[in-house]
Amino acid sequence: MRRVFWSRRALDEFDEAIGYIAQDSRRAALDVAVRLNDSAERLGEFATGRRGEQAGAYEKVVARTSYVLVYAIDESRNAIVILRVIHMARDRAEE
Repeated sequence: MRRVFWSRRALDEFDEAIGYIAQDSRRAALDVAVRLNDSAERLGEFATGRRGEQAGAYEKVVARTSYVLVYAIDESRNAIVILRVIHMARDRAEE
């Protein structure tokens, strides 16, 4: 099993997403937070997903949410690094 680390950017995006959802529903925000975290931890057990747009990155759609985790495999640390938390409706061409 690999350890899972979150980049500063991914943590900021996580906080921003959960804060936005919580404005309408704290329960929904908690549900999404748990799903994102659980999905990230499962990547440490078995890294699945498609090749990402960024070289060396992969993307995992988080079930029953509108979010994608962008991650990389760091073989030197035997770790998964969560790079981004992106809403599927976001226009990535602007980034």
